[in-house]
Amino acid sequence: TTRLRDSLAAPPHALSVAVLSIDDLYLPHDGLVALAQANPDNGLLHGRGQPGTHDVPLGSAILRKLKHINDASPDEEVVLPRFDKSLHGGEGDRVPEGSAVHPHLDVVIFEGWCTGFYPVSVEELDRRWAAPVPDLGVDFFQARRFRKEDVVDVNSRLKEYVEWWDQFDTFIQVSSKFAEYTLVDLAEYGGVIDQARNVPPVFTHIQVASAAGTPYEVAEWWAWYVGRTGHFVST
Repeated sequence: TTRLRDSLAAPPHALSVAVLSIDDLYLPHDGLVALAQANPDNGLLHGRGQPGTHDVPLGSAILRKLKHINDASPDEEVVLPRFDKSLHGGEGDRVPEGSAVHPHLDVVIFEGWCTGFYPVSVEELDRRWAAPVPDLGVDFFQARRFRKEDVVDVNSRLKEYVEWWDQFDTFIQVSSKFAEYTLVDLAEYGGVIDQARNVPPVFTHIQVASAAGTPYEVAEWWAWYVGRTGHFVST
């Protein structure tokens, strides 16, 4: 993400870019402790990481402000929080000092491991629970003493995150699993551009293979996409 930001901000693009990590939206330490205490039997909610351990209202407020920051006055600012994972013996905590961004913004990159995750149905959850986890075995969760109801709980908490995903114009997944895609393929994958209207769909899922090229090449493709569509809130 940092290399993508630096590439977009440098000539010839010279775009104004802000980066927000989902890790910086974790609950503060006392909130994480309270969450664990309120769910003593669900180990998935003990510590940070899983959906349910983030400050969803704060994230929603920040994303709404970023979405409309260019409609605000030049002295308007949006403060992006920062979470320091080294505090409290590695449990982490939000620090008082965030980073302020101001208009004009061309691109907002929101990055995170569970970005775009939607809750699944009870039937789908049951199916996945019974199926082997690739390379980990059928009893992956059970071996770590997680129960199905623990996963059901986290799955239900994903409903709160949908408001975040609704703010995005584009979703990019970087995965080596899709190494057969090239940057040329990506320009057409999933209907990135609706050729009839020359506009992208509301929510585009683009899978960028790490083997498709260097970060610079990916940044070049992304800069082309931003210039073509005018979108700036992305992940």
